[in-house]
Amino acid sequence: PVPDTGTCRILTCSLPEKTSGQLIKQARKERITINRLFDAALLQSVNRHIYKETALAMRFFTFADLRPFLKPPQPAQVTGSCFSMMRFTAMVRPSLSLSTLARQIQQQVYKALKRGDKFCAHLLSAAVMKMMLKTRSSRMGNTALSHMGGIDLKENYGDIRVRDLRVFTSNFVLGPEYTAQTRRFHNRFHWDIVYLTSDMDQHRAERIAHDIMESLTAFAQRSIK
Repeated sequence: PVPDTGTCRILTCSLPEKTSGQLIKQARKERITINRLFDAALLQSVNRHIYKETALAMRFFTFADLRPFLKPPQPAQVTGSCFSMMRFTAMVRPSLSLSTLARQIQQQVYKALKRGDKFCAHLLSAAVMKMMLKTRSSRMGNTALSHMGGIDLKENYGDIRVRDLRVFTSNFVLGPEYTAQTRRFHNRFHWDIVYLTSDMDQHRAERIAHDIMESLTAFAQRSIK
């Protein structure tokens, strides 16, 4: 159901540098992208703590970069929201391992991108949002994750030291229940999470975040076994 009102709250967490390196190594070994691995971990944790580990078809969002397809091409210094918001449905079951779910998601997203669905999603986005705002009959999805990859910033700019980088995307009552911006910065994976007070309290949001970190850490440690 769509709540009448809700306020955004933020939550931050990170994986240690050693664990982040192990995670990259294991993901490469299993041929799973970091983006899809994060999608799967997010879906599983939300399913575990909100839906009590019920086998459920869950909707998630991922974002496709449209910058390479712009005409004329935009230089790197020009900023803007040059992306397409894509929605998928994954069957989440307690019996599925993180690797298995990530591979299923990866195959689904790969096929959609190869078909050019990112362009269709972009063209339809305005109409879809107009319909959802008018009817308010259901939420857009369960989770949304935007992975920025590695961030190319120096550790020092003169006397200024860059200690951390955080990114948050606001949400509203029609949006997904749990969203995150992720990136690799200073050799660590950082998660910047947004949740709504109408969906959960801080304790539950922290439990979900902690579960995600534990799940990713367990996956990463397989690289040293």
